[in-house]
Amino acid sequence: MKNSNRFGFALLATLLLPAVAHADVVWPALFLEGSLLKWWVIGIGLVLELPLFKLATRTSWKRSALLMVGANAVSTVVGIVLIPAAGLGWEFFPGQYINSWMGNGTFSVVGWVATFALAVAVNTLIEGLVLKGSKVSLSRSAPWLAIANGASVGLAFVSLFLSYSHH
Repeated sequence: MKNSNRFGFALLATLLLPAVAHADVVWPALFLEGSLLKWWVIGIGLVLELPLFKLATRTSWKRSALLMVGANAVSTVVGIVLIPAAGLGWEFFPGQYINSWMGNGTFSVVGWVATFALAVAVNTLIEGLVLKGSKVSLSRSAPWLAIANGASVGLAFVSLFLSYSHH
């Protein structure tokens, strides 16, 4: 089997198997995914995002709330695969080279910062595409979506680090 086929098979297998099956193969984005899906993180995240969605969409509060819930629903479903995949992509390249050069491991500050940035970027892209489909200008809404997603992903990070600081 060629190396490219092995990599593709390994990536596909990683994405299709439940996260629990990978107890010995972990990376920061896989940890973050669990925190992004906590009910209270989602609830508080939506409250934090609503005023920013209002700015992004320039619509009524009701329409902004509907667009926000729809965009977040899509980004949650798609993000379940894309956020861990983006994190895995980071780990294969360029993360392994940066970590090697800096003498860091996967769970270094660099890895966590990259995970934060990737999660915000993935969610912003998905939500932006949903809004674009709703006739909202992507160029106008993207900065507000990035700030909104930064707040939500930041909240998930707080949740993650609080969960593991007690162990």
